[in-house]
Amino acid sequence: MFAVGTGWRAPQKGILTSVLIGTCYAAVPNVPIYLVGSWLGDPTSTSAAFTVVASVLGLITFGSLTLIRRIWPQQSSNAKVQPADRTRVSPDVKEVFGKLRRLMANENAQNERLPEPIRSEVRRGVNCDEIPEAVGEFGRDPRNPIPVNGPLGELIYLSNMRTADSQQIMFHRLGSVSKVNIYETVSFDGATWDIFFLHQYHPRKSRRAPAGYQLVTAAEENSLLFGTNAFVKTFPHYLPDSIAKTSERVFGFRIRPPQVRDAISSAIFERPTDHRTRLDVVMRVLKRPTPSGHLASDPSELTPTE
Repeated sequence: MFAVGTGWRAPQKGILTSVLIGTCYAAVPNVPIYLVGSWLGDPTSTSAAFTVVASVLGLITFGSLTLIRRIWPQQSSNAKVQPADRTRVSPDVKEVFGKLRRLMANENAQNERLPEPIRSEVRRGVNCDEIPEAVGEFGRDPRNPIPVNGPLGELIYLSNMRTADSQQIMFHRLGSVSKVNIYETVSFDGATWDIFFLHQYHPRKSRRAPAGYQLVTAAEENSLLFGTNAFVKTFPHYLPDSIAKTSERVFGFRIRPPQVRDAISSAIFERPTDHRTRLDVVMRVLKRPTPSGHLASDPSELTPTE
């Protein structure tokens, strides 16, 4: 009752079900203790009176703790928004994040940071929202990948993509086939899983989103990354650590977005059967060696089928 009263809930369960589940957990250690105590103790009126008093005191204690626990987070969160606390942010930190926001919004600056020969190849790429003469579904077919500007462009594009109901997404890179990078994504609530194909040799990012998704407006664009271009074996768990390493490599300092950490701790992430089937196909193709020994293959093998 104390756990449920302070906000704990069994995954995707209501208050009553959570109380029943918590009671079962509590019974596992307490019932044996009670039986041993009954066997060792003297079942007299004195012990019965002591049990009643202890039970009443226990309810009062846990009830008080519940009230304190529910009030305390509100006081802490209110304190965080006071202007006095905001003024304590170091000017150096503000300057760093200001530069980061400007970089995330400036595609020319992103391209200038690319090493050669990638920078030249990006500049020679087609300036488009969808690659001309591409076939298949946009973003979900390797023959029609999403055009972006370099590795950072991939990270920024996916970090600014939302589901139809405005859920943010997390992502990691599965691998690449014929210069097409493959990313697995999941919404912050764990409900929407997907696999997207991106092509990074273009001077700008596409302004188009795959079916069922939307891109945020310029005013709403993120200054944080919600995924990585590395492979995360236990995705999305341990994703914040991988994002921190990616941020250090790209920006020179580590950032662990609190939104990602909170999403991972509050939702259940289980791949649906159809998504797991397609993921297995992608991973088999990526792991299949060619005669030259490279892990590359024909993109047509990854084309979605009905």
